Amino acid sequence: MSTANQETRKLAAYIKDMGYDHFDAHTIDITKMCILDFIGVAIAGSAKKESSIWKEYYAEKVTAPQASLFQPGFPNMTTEQAAALNAVFGHVMDMDDVHNASITHLGAVTIPAALAVGQKLHRSGREVL
Repeated sequence: MSTANQETRKLAAYIKDMGYDHFDAHTIDITKMCILDFIGVAIAGSAKKESSIWKEYYAEKVTAPQASLFQPGFPNMTTEQAAALNAVFGHVMDMDDVHNASITHLGAVTIPAALAVGQKLHRSGREVL
């Protein structure tokens, strides 16, 4: 096994074993603020024309409503559709977070996926965090 593969496995095990009480109150508060900020931006983004195109595409393919969309009324779609649409909603106005050093928008990828899977698995907010 390569060194990189071993290091990836160590990192995965470390993250898997993390619990809510692993983090201090400040970190939890900042995390909650980031999630709320993303959801607010996504709700606003859900009304944009670009979001409508994506909603039309996915509307024909709903098979098992499992997770909420970040838009007024919070309708449900499949886990995958909710994660994808919420990512679009959160990024379409380009007001979501950015990690300047890597020029990536981490929240648009992680938050919708984590919340959609959390809903599907009936996890609490604490468990999702």
